[in-house]
Formats: sequence, C-alpha cells, structure tokens
Amino acid sequence: ATTQLQHTEVRKLHSVLAYYRRRVVTDHAHDEEPSDDESSSYEEDFYPVTNPQGYCLIINISEYDSGSDITLNFEERQGSDRDVDRVKQIFERLRFIVKIKKDLTAEQLDDFLHEIKKSPDLAKHGSFVCFLMAHGSHDCIYGKNGVPCEIRNLTEKFKSSVCRSLEGKPKVFFIQACRGSRRDRAVARSSREQTDEAGAPVYNSAIRPAEGDFLLCYATTPGSAAFRNIDSGSRYVQTVCEFIEKYFRELDLITIMTKVSGYLHKNPVQVKGGLYHVVPQKVDQLSSLVSFDPERARKV
Repeated sequence: ATTQLQHTEVRKLHSVLAYYRRRVVTDHAHDEEPSDDESSSYEEDFYPVTNPQGYCLIINISEYDSGSDITLNFEERQGSDRDVDRVKQIFERLRFIVKIKKDLTAEQLDDFLHEIKKSPDLAKHGSFVCFLMAHGSHDCIYGKNGVPCEIRNLTEKFKSSVCRSLEGKPKVFFIQACRGSRRDRAVARSSREQTDEAGAPVYNSAIRPAEGDFLLCYATTPGSAAFRNIDSGSRYVQTVCEFIEKYFRELDLITIMTKVSGYLHKNPVQVKGGLYHVVPQKVDQLSSLVSFDPERARKV
C-alpha cells in the first residue's frame, strides 16, 4: 500500500512538472522575436524608402521688389537664410537631393516647379519634400514681385493625375508664411521676432489636394501670423529640423510633427512687447506612414 501511494505521488509530481513546463513555454512565447510575416506587415505600414530619398526643394523668398504698391509693405525676411542652411544640413544628411531657389517671382516659381515635376529622376525617388518660405496671406505666398501664388496651385502640380512619377509616394510640403494677421497673445515681453505677414489680397481657397499621399505642414493656422527671428530664423522651421534630426530613426513623420506642435504650444515666442502662442497645422492625406530614416532603403 505504501509503494502504491508513492507511485501515485510520483505521478502527481510528474503531472505538475509537465503543467509548469507548458506554462513556461506559453509565457516565454511573448518574448520571442517577431516572425518574418510580422516584420513584413510592419514594414508595409510605411511608404518605401529609396536612396537617394528624393528631392528636397527649398524655396526662400526673402527680398521683394521695391517701388510698386503691392510690394511697398513687404520687408526683407531677415533671418530666413538661417532656415535655408538648417534645412539643407538636415536633409542632405537624410540623403535627399537638395535644390535651393531664392527670391523668385511668382512666374519663376511656377516655372521651376513645372520643370521639377517633369524630371525623370522622380520615378527613381521614394518621396518628395518642398519647403516654401515667403511672405503670405491666408492660403497663398507672394513671389518676389508681390504676385500671389495659391498654395493649392503649387501642390497640385504634383498630384498623381499630372505627375505619374510620384503616384503612391509621399509629397510633403512645409510652409513658413503667414496666413493672416491674428496673433494669440500670452504675456507681455519684448524681442527680435518679426512676422511673415503680408497685406491684401485675401485668398480663402480650400487646401485640398485632388489626390492622396500629400502632407501639408503649415507654420500657423488659417488667419494667423507666422513668426521669424531675424537672428536665428523662424521658430517653426528651426523646430521642425530639430525634431526631425532627433527622431527620424525611431518615429514616423506624423508623430514627429505632433511632437513639434506640442513643443510649440508650450513655448510661446516673444514678439515686440508680448508672448504669443505658435499653433502649427498639418493637412494629412497620407495613406501610409512616412519615415525619413535612410537606413530603411536597405530593407525595401
């Protein structure tokens, strides 16, 4: 009877050990490396990355013609060259082909973008980036000659129906320009900040690219002024570059731009006797996540 009892206890012990072995295997399964299928699925959430990644156009209009009524109130956009230098530095590091154009008239700007959209190189690129930095009003920017260029007309040059080479690829525009004169004041102070505000005419066209895969990132909301420091450049462009440089390896672009907004919300700028909030805006018509990490090109 004693021997039979011992055998029974041993069987129970074996059952318990077998149970815990199964538990250990089950619990550790969550710590295993993701399967090839899981990794592939994650990669499919992103637009493909190429080397080079694509064009990064930097269009900076800082000096305006004098002597005409339309340009009479357009001051030189001092400090904007700092923005050009910073964008060039960051995007060359990210393996973009940087092209810089300065002080274009409205007609020259239109011709330049039309030339770019016909480039055969676009077919080899995975993305397209354009920085537009100028005086502005509502949904337009002003050429050197004071003639307005509607943002919608500029971006639509690259929609899929007229630029097949960029079909299904992210087209990202960063716009440093005022969209009105409103300022959201916080507390009184003084500084060396200026705005990229222009006078009339007023444009209210809806910024809605006809097709997808666009991301428009504005320095400010409709009706508001955008700020620029004459010594260090614009708060928006400098912050965008800082956060892209810091996070491009680990975060997608939309997440980075959300961090940019959060930082700017919490850090108002000092402008001639007051502190003013900066509230950027992004118009997102992307269909996948955008990564600026050039190392992803090896995985595509």
